[in-house]
Amino acid sequence: MRNELTHPRYGLVVSNNISKSAVARNKIKRRLRSIVKKYQIVYPVDIVVITKLPILKSSFNEMDTVYAHQLKKIISLFEQ
Repeated sequence: MRNELTHPRYGLVVSNNISKSAVARNKIKRRLRSIVKKYQIVYPVDIVVITKLPILKSSFNEMDTVYAHQLKKIISLFEQ
């Protein structure tokens, strides 16, 4: 979704359904923040990353690959 700012904003959602342990949820959020930093975009959009249960078994590289794939889809919408 476009925002009225000149830069993108990100939201990360890791609910209690993913893990009851705050340590595990925070670890996932740290990994996701690192991935988001890696892929800097210039479009003024709001991106919300909503995690699903399989993320607990995902490696960092798998998360990175999925995020990159989804980000390409988002960027293609703005380049049309």
